[in-house]
Amino acid sequence: MPLVIRKPLEPPSIAHAQAAPPLTMEQEATYNTVLNHFILSVYRIPNVRTNAGLTETERHWLSYECIHRYLRAVQWNDPMSAIERIEATLRWRREFGVDDRLTPAHVESEAALGYQFIYGFGHHGQPILHLFPNIQHTQAPDRQIDFLFFMMERAISLMPPGVETICVQVDCQNRTNIPSMNTIRTAIDIFQRHYPERLGNALIINVPLLLNAFLKLVLPFVEPQTRQEIQVNSESIVDTKTASCSGSEIEAKGEETFEYVHKEYWPALLRMTDERRGHWIAQWHAFGGEIGSKESEYRMADAPSNESPTPCT
Repeated sequence: MPLVIRKPLEPPSIAHAQAAPPLTMEQEATYNTVLNHFILSVYRIPNVRTNAGLTETERHWLSYECIHRYLRAVQWNDPMSAIERIEATLRWRREFGVDDRLTPAHVESEAALGYQFIYGFGHHGQPILHLFPNIQHTQAPDRQIDFLFFMMERAISLMPPGVETICVQVDCQNRTNIPSMNTIRTAIDIFQRHYPERLGNALIINVPLLLNAFLKLVLPFVEPQTRQEIQVNSESIVDTKTASCSGSEIEAKGEETFEYVHKEYWPALLRMTDERRGHWIAQWHAFGGEIGSKESEYRMADAPSNESPTPCT
């Protein structure tokens, strides 16, 4: 009889993340241009009327790796474009309420349905975000978007040291009412604008004809870096890269089966991610608490030793 798991897995302590190549002299200079823009004591976020200085949370968010992601998104060609994109994200995070409005209480009505959860890790240690729209019964598209990016932030908190991306697996099986086109467009737009270089891969399977036609129209307008990681109804990928999924259950390889039980999974996820966030903030302060600090250094310090990853790629 398989072991039934109803809580998120602990992240592996050491992930087999692919090391980034060393920067060229030109890239070092480009990075320093962006860094120096934000570390000025007089820096204020443009087009923000009140409290325009960076908060502690925003300073922590502006890590070495964060700046690199925005520079990679512009192919290292234009530091001012990277600066503008970072500032747009800083404004969006405030307006969207990433650090204050998106509380567990705000999204729990969505979470309780079990159509979205984080379970398992990819070969390179990426958290796997599973979505099952067929059991998404709410008619609150704004709250659905809130919940998606609440879970995105929680997935980031579960990334082992050295990991910057997530895997997303969407199973549209038995979907009678597909998400609205506007909801899908909004989610894709937020992801590519404000979470650049965060997608390891996305598998969307059992896509109904109408949604498939819409995606064919929309995906050509998605940034190439994001678009190349999205695969729709690819049977060869499904056969080799996904678990057997049905509703809110996943048959993992071996003798384990995951079952979403909200009263067990939800508090465990919140506790695990809150503890990790608190630990990273404390380590960031211990390493100087500066903009441009390396996550790979302060996240590795005293990192807990946990389980091996569950493959998704």
